[in-house]
Amino acid sequence: MREKPEHQTNVTPQKIIEDLWAARATQALVTGIELDVFTHISAGKHTVKEIARAAKASDDGMERLLDALVGLGYLNKKKNRYGLKPIAEKFLISGKDSYIGDFTYETRLTWDGWSRLTEVIRSGRPVERVDSEESGREFFPKLVSAIFPLSFS
Repeated sequence: MREKPEHQTNVTPQKIIEDLWAARATQALVTGIELDVFTHISAGKHTVKEIARAAKASDDGMERLLDALVGLGYLNKKKNRYGLKPIAEKFLISGKDSYIGDFTYETRLTWDGWSRLTEVIRSGRPVERVDSEESGREFFPKLVSAIFPLSFS
């Protein structure tokens, strides 16, 4: 049943926009983790140049990434210096017992499959079969090593 027109006046496309942009946020976070941005900041690197040098990345690209991570709520920025928000301090510094950055491996392992979901739904066939000993032997150890730390966070 359709809602009456007067109940539809407060409806916005915000949730749709956020959901469609979610993959970009995921990629920014994964890249920050893969480049050890959070660990570099924890080690005393706070400017774009310092962090970019430590991560072996370009200054321009790093600045864009850092600003995206500020917008996502993982970093703060004051006078062109970046710092860690509590969530990044607790979970995204490599070497800490609470580190869950290895979960990015799961994201990388399954990214292609999720990007082809429409095709999978239409065909009814998985992107990659991992139900044989041969294929499972490669896939599942990677998956387990990526998700196991979540049991302790």
